[in-house]
Amino acid sequence: MKTEQKPQQAAPTEPDPKEWIRSKTEDITLQNLLLTRDFLKDAGLWTSSLSYWIRLQITSEINWDEDTITNEIKPMEKAWLESNNIEEANITTEELRNKLHVTAACTHWCNKQWGHRVDSLYLQKKSDIDRASCRLLRISDKDFANELYHRVKAKETSFEEVARKYGEGSERVQGGMIPMQPMTNMPFGLGPLLERLKPGEVSTPLRLGKGFCMVELLKYVPSKLDESTADVLLKEQFKLWMVSVVEIVDAGLN
Repeated sequence: MKTEQKPQQAAPTEPDPKEWIRSKTEDITLQNLLLTRDFLKDAGLWTSSLSYWIRLQITSEINWDEDTITNEIKPMEKAWLESNNIEEANITTEELRNKLHVTAACTHWCNKQWGHRVDSLYLQKKSDIDRASCRLLRISDKDFANELYHRVKAKETSFEEVARKYGEGSERVQGGMIPMQPMTNMPFGLGPLLERLKPGEVSTPLRLGKGFCMVELLKYVPSKLDESTADVLLKEQFKLWMVSVVEIVDAGLN
């Protein structure tokens, strides 16, 4: 007797930026934005204005029920008020709730569009979102850099001490300290180098621009696919998608 197999549910179709914007071309707010595009560009507000319009359009596509408002929006409002002062922020309670509605709606929309791809997105981006902290010594003289490297390796002095005393970059003030951050945000493209080091290990002097550098890995924290990481990945996809929409609008909606 054969067991009846359930048909696999097809993954959601990702929103094509061109088709999405074409469906919105009659929106009066978009028409007003297009009329003032040159002015907004001169003011440096074009991209942010269009991005906010996109978020509002997405919010209008989400049907909120009372349970969602109670379980999601109100806790967000409470958390915001616990760490912020509404008078100092110069907004009303209604304006705050509207902004939180937009944030929650975009989160729901992103999950619907790209949630099925979170695992593959994580594998693609893992090396970028792993985090690390290190110390950096930048110096112009290669021979002196080699000398300092051997001093540190022999434990005659600490990396922090030589970075503070001989470093030629602004990080010398903190003993060369580069605080914990995602690999992709590491200055001077240090991420790939840090991936090859072990905590406490010091790199040999390497060419960096017109000078040389040494790096000491302090701590390495591999990422994990949790709710926070998934949220970061989905927001990144959303930003990339919005860039495509803005480009289409700039090209005349063609």
